[in-house]
Amino acid sequence: MKVKWLVVWTMLALSAQACTNKETVPNNNFWIVSEGTQNKTAKIISSSLSVVDKEWVSQESKNEIKDKLDILISKIKHNPVVDEVWVLSPETKNTIESRLKKKIDWELYNQIIVVVVNSFEEYWFGSIEEMANYIWTNWKIGLEWANNGIVVLHTMKPSLYRIETASWVEWYLTDLKAWKIVRKSKEVYDKKDVNWRLNYITDEIDNVTREKSNVQEVKNEVEENNKTQIAKDKANLLDSLNTLAGILLVGFLWYKSYKWIKKLKNKKLKDKIKKQIIYLKTRIESEKQKYPDWFIQKYILEYEKSLEEMSNYSEEDLDNIIDGRNTIRWNNIYYKYINTVSNIERDIPNWVSNYQQEVEKKESKFTNFKKLSEEAQKLKVKLEQENFKIWEITIPKIETEDDDVIIFTEKLDDAISILFNVVAFLKNIPDFYRSIQWMNTRISEDFSRHKNSYSETVNQYKNIYWNEIDFDLDELKKNIDTFNGKFLEAYKQKDIPELQSLNDQSKNIFGSIEKVTSDMKREISWYNSIPNETKQRSEKLKSININPEYKKNAEAYIQKTGKREFKDFDLQWTISILNQLIIEIDSNYSQKKDLSKIKNQLIKFDDDFETIIKYMWLGEALALIIKKEQEEEERKREEQEEERRKEEERKRKEKDDNNNTFSSGLDAWGWGGWSSGWGGWFGWGWVTDD
Repeated sequence: MKVKWLVVWTMLALSAQACTNKETVPNNNFWIVSEGTQNKTAKIISSSLSVVDKEWVSQESKNEIKDKLDILISKIKHNPVVDEVWVLSPETKNTIESRLKKKIDWELYNQIIVVVVNSFEEYWFGSIEEMANYIWTNWKIGLEWANNGIVVLHTMKPSLYRIETASWVEWYLTDLKAWKIVRKSKEVYDKKDVNWRLNYITDEIDNVTREKSNVQEVKNEVEENNKTQIAKDKANLLDSLNTLAGILLVGFLWYKSYKWIKKLKNKKLKDKIKKQIIYLKTRIESEKQKYPDWFIQKYILEYEKSLEEMSNYSEEDLDNIIDGRNTIRWNNIYYKYINTVSNIERDIPNWVSNYQQEVEKKESKFTNFKKLSEEAQKLKVKLEQENFKIWEITIPKIETEDDDVIIFTEKLDDAISILFNVVAFLKNIPDFYRSIQWMNTRISEDFSRHKNSYSETVNQYKNIYWNEIDFDLDELKKNIDTFNGKFLEAYKQKDIPELQSLNDQSKNIFGSIEKVTSDMKREISWYNSIPNETKQRSEKLKSININPEYKKNAEAYIQKTGKREFKDFDLQWTISILNQLIIEIDSNYSQKKDLSKIKNQLIKFDDDFETIIKYMWLGEALALIIKKEQEEEERKREEQEEERRKEEERKRKEKDDNNNTFSSGLDAWGWGGWSSGWGGWFGWGWVTDD
C-alpha cells in the first residue's frame, strides 16, 4: 500500500511540475493559453467539481451519482432540450427544439442547450453554477473553433434559471442582457410558468445569437490570431511529450504493482466465498432432514436454489463480482450474495419455531371450523323444528387432515369463510320473519295515502290545465290485493325465500303513482310562480331611465369597434315591447290559456333585457377600450425607450471591449482558453435568477 501511494504522489508531482514550467498549454488546435488564462480557467474548473471528485463521499454513493450523471449527459448529447421532471408540454418542447437546431455554414449543430432538473442537490452539486459547468465540461456544446456555446439550466427546487455563455458569446450576450431576459420572462408570464418562461428565454437568446453567429467570420479571425503562435505551440508540444513519456513509465510500473496486489486480494476473497457457499449448502442439507416436504417448499427450497446458483459461478464471474462492485449489474449480484448468506444464517435458527407456528395455526383453525360447523348444524335443525322453509344450505365438511399443512390450512380458511356467512344468515331468519309481520297492513295503508294524494293533485291540475294525467288506480289496487294474498300465504307457511322476494318487491310497488303525482305537482308549482316572475321583471323595467347619452355612446362605440349590433337599437321601443309582453303573460295566466307559451315568453324577455343592459353599459365599455389603447401606447413608448437605452449600453460595452482587446491582445478574447477543445473558458459570462 505504501508503494502504491508513493507512485501516485510521484505522478502528481511530475504533472504539477510539467504544468508550472510551461508558459503555454497546447490543445488539439495548438492554441496559446497565457498564465492569466490558466488561472481563470483553473478557478472555473475547480468550481465545477462534482460529487465524484469529493473525498468524503463513499465509493458506493460515487458510483450511484456517477451513473445518474452519465445518463443525464447521454440524454443531453442527443437532444437540445432535456426535461428530467416532465414539466414542459410536448408542444413547448418541440417549439424550443426546432428553434435551437441551427444550420450555420452547412453544418447542423446545437449552439444552445436547455436542461430542466428537479434540483442540483439530487446530483450532489453545491450550487446551480457547479452543475452548469459540469454539463459544459462533459458535453461539447457549440463549435470547437468558435467557443460559442450557451447553457440554459433550470432547477425546480429551488426555482432558479441560469444562463451561462462561452467566451465568444459573452461579448454580445452580456451578463446584463441575459439577466434582463430572465427578469423579463417573469414579468411577462407567471413566475411559476416554466413552459412560457423557457420558451421566452430561448427565443430571446436565439434572436441575439442569430444576429451575431457569423461562423465564417469567427473562423477567419481565429485563424489570423493563431498563425503567429503555431511554431511556439509545436515546441511546447515536444516538451510536453518528453514529460509525458516519463509519467507513462512510472504509471506502467504502478499499474503492474497494482494488478499483482489486486490479484492476490481477489484470490483470498474468492476462496472465502466458495468456502462459505459449501458450508451453507451442507448445513441446509442437514436441516432438511428434520422437516416434511411442505415446510421445505415454503421455507428452505428458495435458499437451496440460490446457493446452487452461486456454487456454479465461474472464476470469471467471481472476479466480476469482486472487481465489478462499482458497476450497477455486478453491484446487484454482489449484494444479492451478501443478502442471501445473511438471510440463511438468520433464518436457520428460526425454522423450529416456524414449523411449530404453522402446525399450531392449522390446529387453531381446525378447532374454529368444527365449532362453526356445529353451530350452523344446530341452527339449521332448530329452524326446521320451527317449520321455517329456507334454501338448501350445504355445510362444508373436512373429514380427513391433509399431510400438507399449508394446503390444509388454506382449505380451512375457505370453509370457515363459508360457515361464517351461513351462521349469520341462519341467526337472522327469526328477526327477519318478525320484522315483516304487518307488511300487508302497511302496504294497504300506503295505498290509501298515495290514492288520496293523487286525487287531490288531479283536481288542482284539472283546474289549471283543463285535462288530467290518466292513471289506472283500479289496476294498482288489484296488484296490491294480489301482492298481499301472496304475502299472507308465504307468512303462514314461513317460506323465507318467498318472503324475502316479496319484501324486495314492496320497495317499488308505488313507484308509478308517485312519479305521476310528482309530475303534476311540479307543473302546478310552476303555474303558481308566474305572478312572482312577472312582478320581478316589471320592477326591472321600471328601474330603467332613458338617457340621451346612451345613443351617443352607442354611436361612438360603433365607430371605435366597427361592431354594428346596436346601430338601430331603440331603447324606448324595446322597453315598450317588453311591457306589452308582461301584460300578455299576466293575461294568459289569469285566463289559464296558452300556458305552454309562457316559458318561451319569459326566456325572450330575459334575452331582450340583457341586450338593454349591454346597451346602457356601452359608455363604460368604450372607456375601457380607450384606456387599454392608452396603456398599449405607453407600453410601446417604454419599450422603445428601453431599446434605446440597451443600444447605448451595447455600444458602450463594445467600445470598452475593443479597448480591452487592443490592450490585452489575444488572451483578452479567450482564444487560448481551452485545455482540450471545448469548455476551458466556459463560465466567464453567466446569470442566475429565480
